[in-house]
Amino acid sequence: TPTANGVVDIRVCDDDNDGVAAFDFDTEVTPDVLDTQDAAGFSVSYHASQLDADDNANPFSNPYINTLNQEMVFVRIENVDNTTCFDTTSFQIEVFDTPVVAAINDLQRCDDGADGNLTNGQTDTELSELTEVVMGTQDVNLFSVSYHLSSEDATAGTNVLPLTYYNTTAFNQSVFVRIQNDTNTDCFATQEFEIIVNTTPTANGVVDIRVCDDDND
Repeated sequence: TPTANGVVDIRVCDDDNDGVAAFDFDTEVTPDVLDTQDAAGFSVSYHASQLDADDNANPFSNPYINTLNQEMVFVRIENVDNTTCFDTTSFQIEVFDTPVVAAINDLQRCDDGADGNLTNGQTDTELSELTEVVMGTQDVNLFSVSYHLSSEDATAGTNVLPLTYYNTTAFNQSVFVRIQNDTNTDCFATQEFEIIVNTTPTANGVVDIRVCDDDND
């Protein structure tokens, strides 16, 4: 009698957000179900219900295309010489939306001199002003936005910048935005943009101009 070894749930990111994905159970799951058992002596099939798995009815084709965002899959492993010798297990598959970074432009700022210097190219930038642009029409209850100083940090979701950010590189600071699905943070997108701080000119005082009109016109 075979043993249906436990299978880890499969969580995938939906790259085109159409709600469906292709699952290659034969490659991704069957080796875990078999573990050390002889693949030549046992066959594995996948079903929509425990009843179907018990009856060996309506096995899924491979690859399997999900019909719901979240589904239970029931596994049957049987002895090829006597199919009444079988065991079953189950696991869950789930498809998550992948966020998209809406088109964003570089942030142009004027040095406001709040740090006492109008010409050093450094100032506070409210990154939160960009969040609405990054989100576009996507669900704010499903996705969240963060900002990082490197592509590596954005990919890992680490070293998040404060939303009021004082640029450490004068005049031109590269920043990476990350938008993620909060129900599965493996589903995310990143994009680089620039914070550009322009020097604010000083209007120096000018002496009044007084002239004599030679022809009194």
